[in-house]
Amino acid sequence: MPVEIKVVENLDFSFTSPIEIEAQTVKRAIIKGVLLAEGISRNGNLYTISEMKKIAESAAGVRIEIGLTWKGKHARSASVGKIIRAWLDKQARKIYFVAEIWGSIARKVKKGWGISIDGVAKQASYVVMESGRIVTKIKGLILAKVQLFNLGVRGKTGVPSAKVTDVKIEESMRFGKQELTNLELKAIVSALVATGDI
Repeated sequence: MPVEIKVVENLDFSFTSPIEIEAQTVKRAIIKGVLLAEGISRNGNLYTISEMKKIAESAAGVRIEIGLTWKGKHARSASVGKIIRAWLDKQARKIYFVAEIWGSIARKVKKGWGISIDGVAKQASYVVMESGRIVTKIKGLILAKVQLFNLGVRGKTGVPSAKVTDVKIEESMRFGKQELTNLELKAIVSALVATGDI
């Protein structure tokens, strides 16, 4: 049975919509690089393949900050991104990563910028190397953040190969809206029918 729609002319209709559309251009950078390599870092930390596998598995979602923190001497910066994915390449003996960077830093980050990891090793131990050097063997690392910095300003990374190897800037439009209830949707459709728009 067909539905009959009655049209009421000259009906005053006022509807305040809960829809809030916010459109803005968002710049973000997708960066790729080396998070960590096997061996001894410049600050005397020994990273083994077995520990690196665990670090890679726990890296997704870890925040990225700009600049370095050295024993509390540098104030904590706001997050400028996060690790999207990380994996251990056993042949290369490195952890590679893909991360998203946003805000004004997205336009500044370049290939070659340094990467440094920051965390707490719950089961670290001291090891004496054949050369006689005492190093800290990292075990049970809880990765707190990744620090991104311009090597030209700061100098060197703890692990020489830990750096950004690729940067891709993306421009996108972001739209945000609230969900409509059935009653609100019916009111909008009724108004459109009343004005002859549908």
